[in-house]
Amino acid sequence: MAEDLADEITRGARSTGPGTDETAAWYKIIMFGLILIGLLWLIVWYLLDYSWPIPSIGYGNVAVGIGLMMVGLVMTTRWR
Repeated sequence: MAEDLADEITRGARSTGPGTDETAAWYKIIMFGLILIGLLWLIVWYLLDYSWPIPSIGYGNVAVGIGLMMVGLVMTTRWR
């Protein structure tokens, strides 16, 4: 039983080591793109006196910007 547990731990350690596959380039582009788009969304909203990009949702623009950044941040957990 102890040997099985040791083998399982060793396999798990090897699967996250330096020889594993890297994250695809498209994944990194989307991840960083979402973070940057969310940040730009908030900057534009504040600089243009809360009237753009979507004036009808008002402070919902903050939720959209932060939501985009959060999706990008959650994607970083899968980045190798």
